[in-house]
Amino acid sequence: MALALDHLIEALEFVGAELEENKADIELLVAGKSNLLLLGLASRPTRDIDVIGIHENDNFIKATILPDEVSKALVRVRRVMELPEDWINVAASSVMDQGLPKGFEDRLTQRRFGGLTLHLLGRLDLICLKLHAVADKLDPDSKHVQDLHLLKPTKEEQKFAALWTMTQDPSEGFRYSLCLALPHFGVTDGDEWLPKGV
Repeated sequence: MALALDHLIEALEFVGAELEENKADIELLVAGKSNLLLLGLASRPTRDIDVIGIHENDNFIKATILPDEVSKALVRVRRVMELPEDWINVAASSVMDQGLPKGFEDRLTQRRFGGLTLHLLGRLDLICLKLHAVADKLDPDSKHVQDLHLLKPTKEEQKFAALWTMTQDPSEGFRYSLCLALPHFGVTDGDEWLPKGV
């Protein structure tokens, strides 16, 4: 089931109302297509919300599971709105393992829904994540390729993103895939400035 923007917002407001009623205040770090949708950078519906982090003590920590308060709120929301069980999930949180792009905190946008606050990654950080996904699995028809084209990264943004992706996977194999991926977005000289793989 795909969620259009208005349906997504309705579901998030429902979750936020449930949390507020239970006097809970939860802040989540979000990536993926829902992030693009909520920022107005895309219009294609999304299947889910990728939660990658939880805000605690002025820091973002990796979201290995959803907070109990959120899980409980989701039970009622799923039932009433007939949403899939995993419409909010932490499946993509491994991106936090090696660290997000430097300065990502300064590029966040907040969206508040009652007792739920979503921290949305900025456009540059989304470019980084999308380029990593594209190079990780080369498929010209993938949703990540489509999303990256929507973001229209400049050459400098792609260079920033490419260098960051190699901090996630410094292998020669990944570097080779990255060099194959970049020309799809107009960057043909990646082999000249990307660090050598290991």
